Amino acid sequence: AKEVSKPNHLVEVHIQTNTKAEKHSQPIRTSVLLQKAIKQDSVILVFAEGKLAEEARASGAQIVGGPELVKEVEEGKHKFDKCISTPGMYPSVTKLARILGPKGLMPTTKKGTVTEDIAGVIKAQTAAFDIRGDKNGVVHTIIGKVDWDQKDIEGNYQIILEQMKVLAAERFVKKDWVKNVYISSTQGPGIPLISNP
Repeated sequence: AKEVSKPNHLVEVHIQTNTKAEKHSQPIRTSVLLQKAIKQDSVILVFAEGKLAEEARASGAQIVGGPELVKEVEEGKHKFDKCISTPGMYPSVTKLARILGPKGLMPTTKKGTVTEDIAGVIKAQTAAFDIRGDKNGVVHTIIGKVDWDQKDIEGNYQIILEQMKVLAAERFVKKDWVKNVYISSTQGPGIPLISNP
């Protein structure tokens, strides 16, 4: 990453995926633990009651509630980036599947987001870095800052690329899912890293 201007400029990576290779292409939404963390301000919503609701608030969840919160989410009253549910609340949360599912926000036991370990999961979710794709299947994500050590930027890039391979497998795409990858700094030109015309 070469740039003469401000050292706090970000290094970004733009990954173009081949949505045509998928039978049912859904928006790309995943998260990874980076080699060197990049701070993200995420809004965490937790479906919980009683003691677990108190624990969620104490751990930093911004939106916490029981059945009334299910209704509010159904009405589209809240914007949030991460969603967790206690097992007790989960049966009520399932009716939100059609709203949360397409956004990649539906809590599941498999993802560890249906749990009684609210504090532990919030801590892990806060450490995790979100990666999202736009409606054309292009992921725009930050991998570091211009003044960072190159090995940290490369390390973050490799972790994101590995996660893209995991997603390809989950989506049953055997090859050429990642078409092009460009790296750029905030105001610098895009430099191709991978190109499959």
